[in-house]
Amino acid sequence: MPDTFSIDILRRLAVPLLALLLGGCSTLDYYAHLGQGQWQLLQAREPVERLLQDPQTTPELARRLALSQQARDFASASLRLPDNRSYRLYADLKRPFVVWNVFAT
Repeated sequence: MPDTFSIDILRRLAVPLLALLLGGCSTLDYYAHLGQGQWQLLQAREPVERLLQDPQTTPELARRLALSQQARDFASASLRLPDNRSYRLYADLKRPFVVWNVFAT
């Protein structure tokens, strides 16, 4: 059984957190849409190395992926940026853009 301190903290944080999360959008459909898009990205990603070795990869895509890996290697070796998984995965979503940003003033 949770102690009263934990319950009190949860109650104090729940309302401001919900207000922050839900304040910008009027429906939960928006958040469902965001979750679906993120899920598509996570499911579509593949290691760039595997795509470079795959004969099915188009020459143009292979050229662009190889160039991205050269830039990534340069960033780690010459600029001393962390050599992690950043830019080592690729996701083809079969559409021209991953996101659209709309600004209104």
